[in-house]
Amino acid sequence: MKILSLDLGKYKTVGCDYESESGAHQFKRGFTTPTGLAKMVQEVKPDRVVIEVCSIAGWVCDLLWGLGIEVQVAKHQ
Repeated sequence: MKILSLDLGKYKTVGCDYESESGAHQFKRGFTTPTGLAKMVQEVKPDRVVIEVCSIAGWVCDLLWGLGIEVQVAKHQ
């Protein structure tokens, strides 16, 4: 499974493109805007995107669902 985990910042986002079968990974950077996140997702073509609960999680989930991407939201304890 190809997973893109996103560390969403106010202005910039860092993503980890991770292949679960091989453990191969690489990091990507982009702007925290609908266009910036859509571009990152279109480049990586993940099966699932993982984000942490935060103030912008709502519109990010809406964007990802609109792109047909499975979303998993994690809660930090």
